[in-house]
Amino acid sequence: MMGVGLSAAILIDATLVRGVLLPAVLSLLGDRIWRPTTSPTDAVGPLPD
Repeated sequence: MMGVGLSAAILIDATLVRGVLLPAVLSLLGDRIWRPTTSPTDAVGPLPD
């Protein structure tokens, strides 16, 4: 019984989540998901001389 549940979960993950939901979320968020909010130098601070 556990094998049937596990295979159903894998099938749902492979088809719905990775095939439908993830591309839809990525297209809705657009460039906001790929761009960091701060630059790496802002997070670390000024570079030493």
